[in-house]
Amino acid sequence: MKTTKRIFIGIDISDEARNLAAAYIRTLRRSFRDIRVGWERPEKMHLTLNFLGETAPNAIESVREIVARAATGNGPFRLQIRETGIFPNEKRPRVLWLGVGGDLEEIRRIKSGLDAGLAEIGFENERRIYAPHLTIARFREPDRSGAIAAQHLANDFDSPEFMVDSLVVYESRLDRHGSDYFVLDRFDLKS
Repeated sequence: MKTTKRIFIGIDISDEARNLAAAYIRTLRRSFRDIRVGWERPEKMHLTLNFLGETAPNAIESVREIVARAATGNGPFRLQIRETGIFPNEKRPRVLWLGVGGDLEEIRRIKSGLDAGLAEIGFENERRIYAPHLTIARFREPDRSGAIAAQHLANDFDSPEFMVDSLVVYESRLDRHGSDYFVLDRFDLKS
């Protein structure tokens, strides 16, 4: 019997931003039906702060305490989903994403606090510089994805600002169809 859970910490986006991103995905999807792409489902859209992977039950309780502490020291702030981008690059695209604007200093402060707390309980920090983004697609055929990548980069995307008022601890459950996300806990931001 599996006792660990696949855990990550994130931020929900507004319903309006989610709906606009979903409409944007539908438009791209209709234009490029012949390319195998794993499109993100609207209900799974979020901004990841920390992906922890398989986590033991006793560590999950410590993670909750760290997220609660980070939420208590930081008040609500505004973000918006805007701009288009690709990982790792345009020549070999693997992921389509939408960027984040707004109070980025707040999200970086929260991320820094989470990183420090998680390092104390044995989680390794990401080596790359944190770049908040909303993943909207993963290419299954990167060699055939040049046209969709070029179209995505040429497009504009801009959602209205929305208030971020909580941090979320999610569980990601994998099955043969992909993954589903479940909220384990939500912590309101309060200064």
